[in-house]
Amino acid sequence: MMMMMMMMMMMMSSRRGRSSRSQRCLSTTALLVCVLLLATAASGASQSSRARAKEKNAAAIKRANEGDLSGAMALFEEAVGIDPSNPELHNNLGVTQMRRKEFDKAERSFLSCLELQPEHPDGMRNLVELIDFAAKYNVRLSTRGQRKVEEIREVLGLEAGDDEEEGEDDEEDDDDEEEEYDEVDEDATLTRKQRQRLRDRRRRAGVDDEDQDEHEEEEEEAEEEEEEDEEEEEEKPVRKSKKKNKKKNKEKSKNNKKKKNQKKKNKNMDRMAQREEANKRKSAKKNSKKQTTTTTRKRRKSRTKKTKKKRRPATGKRRRKATSGVESPYLADQKKVPGQKVVPPAEDYDPLRHTRKPKREQPQVPRVHFSKLYDPENAKYAEGLAPFVLEGAMDDWPLDTMWQMSDLASRFPDSITDFYPHNMDRANSHPYLVPLQEAISEFQNPSGRFPRNDHMPGTYIQWNINITDWDQLMDEVVNMPYAFRRDEEWLRVCLPDPKLRQEFTKKVHWRMLLLGTKGAGMFNHQDVLRSSSWQAQVHGAKKWHICPPDQSQYLYGAGKVDCFHPNYAKTPLFEHARCAQTIVKAGEMIYYPADYWHQTENLATPSMSISSTIVDENNFKILGDELRAQCESGKWSWDFSRELCHALKSCYSFWDHRMSNDPDDNEQCPLADKDEL
Repeated sequence: MMMMMMMMMMMMSSRRGRSSRSQRCLSTTALLVCVLLLATAASGASQSSRARAKEKNAAAIKRANEGDLSGAMALFEEAVGIDPSNPELHNNLGVTQMRRKEFDKAERSFLSCLELQPEHPDGMRNLVELIDFAAKYNVRLSTRGQRKVEEIREVLGLEAGDDEEEGEDDEEDDDDEEEEYDEVDEDATLTRKQRQRLRDRRRRAGVDDEDQDEHEEEEEEAEEEEEEDEEEEEEKPVRKSKKKNKKKNKEKSKNNKKKKNQKKKNKNMDRMAQREEANKRKSAKKNSKKQTTTTTRKRRKSRTKKTKKKRRPATGKRRRKATSGVESPYLADQKKVPGQKVVPPAEDYDPLRHTRKPKREQPQVPRVHFSKLYDPENAKYAEGLAPFVLEGAMDDWPLDTMWQMSDLASRFPDSITDFYPHNMDRANSHPYLVPLQEAISEFQNPSGRFPRNDHMPGTYIQWNINITDWDQLMDEVVNMPYAFRRDEEWLRVCLPDPKLRQEFTKKVHWRMLLLGTKGAGMFNHQDVLRSSSWQAQVHGAKKWHICPPDQSQYLYGAGKVDCFHPNYAKTPLFEHARCAQTIVKAGEMIYYPADYWHQTENLATPSMSISSTIVDENNFKILGDELRAQCESGKWSWDFSRELCHALKSCYSFWDHRMSNDPDDNEQCPLADKDEL
């Protein structure tokens, strides 16, 4: 195109000798040719851009149908940037933004769609729905959008409260009203919503059908009398001759009116009969539901009588019906702060979670008193081969006074904790790194700084304790079972440098203090570090669910099964898992071997426990392999230093020598003070 323009300019310059009139003609023709070339190029470019915008629109719709809303929104924005004059692209972008709950952006998209095409049907309907949908989340949009919605409602003949009133009716009432009015003759062109609005207006006005019919009859008689008077004035000369015919016509009209009235009365009677039948159907449905519930209750009672199983003691509170708006029973314990941000529910939120129970009762974790731990019948528990609850080992601990929250906040104010403001019962929960003093103050009196999630209630604090803080806490412990404090010996022998010992215990979460409210807990998981663990309950109580590693095929992975409230529709294999449950109260300890699955849930506020890891004869080889893999290939994200990896080599040889060849290490040891080390 540029070459053509250059040629035209050369032709014009080469003919300088011609007259001025001919030069003007040539210049005008050259300009016209250039304009035509530019127009054709622009039309070709616009057609190519529209084609690219259509391709982007189709790809975005496909992404949205697959559930990838972020990818779909990015493609829609690219399509709008390519072809901004297409109202359909603005409408589609606004729909995806509304689905992502970005109400301000969706409003701008719908308004730009209506600016390009004021009577765009989808854009008008979507803008009205956006205003109503945003009102549910207490989000107020701009005055421009509200004015546009009022104009749309005036154009479409809608009232401001029609949409809300339609959404408030129950599903059963909608079904019954459809059955009532299926056989009524109405205008076929009316939509279902318009018919419903007409019925509601008639109900509000309280208009009776028979009174309306009488009013119509009176109006018809008045009109006929006026017509007769006009005819009499026009036909005065022939009035006498036509009197007889008028009388006959009056009689005929009266008869016709009577027939019409009779037909209307029959229609009203039919309508009343239809309504009575619909009410009978309603009552029949309710009675059938009651009968089914009573029969199921009788069957359950008969089954319990036949099997003679012990029923659980009644709590005195009937469960509410599970609806889509079910709230967690632990929300009452949470302090709601005005102005605090509320996190919307996640995509995998299950509103019926707390209404579900396991199909069968889980066996209980065995309980062993410390005085009988080393008896022959309890050998597998003393050797750490099976999980168990240890009773009597904390009888000398001052549980009433030790480790109060205010005391911990004043003694260790700057110790960093993992703070979960809305629970840790899901695998994708992420904490805030908060000092202990601030975390305890938020735990006791929420300030609104951290967002709440009413669908994941409960506050959870995980404090990874360093060696100095651990020594200060252990000073208050009167007695500790030797099996639960064996790590003190090898840590001091293998890692004599306090810096390396501090790095190791902090990075692998070797020792922890756990603090939570009622309902808070940790999802079903296996410990990353393949070692045994113990946990002592200091305050409150905690429910445990423990599964051996050979049941992994029924557990779907970490956090995929809620063992306390299982959803068998999503995880049907969990029904075949052979696991155990228990409740650990204050003054009790629990132990579980390496690779055991476990899930916890606090039963009181506050619930405080202290936990540590054990290296014993059953797991030292597995643990050594895991630490070697971390040092050689960085298997986990612990980021060990070179000095620590070099020092751990002496630990491997120490474990191999001590755990394999020292029989005295496995002998019975009584309760001993920490100072014996």
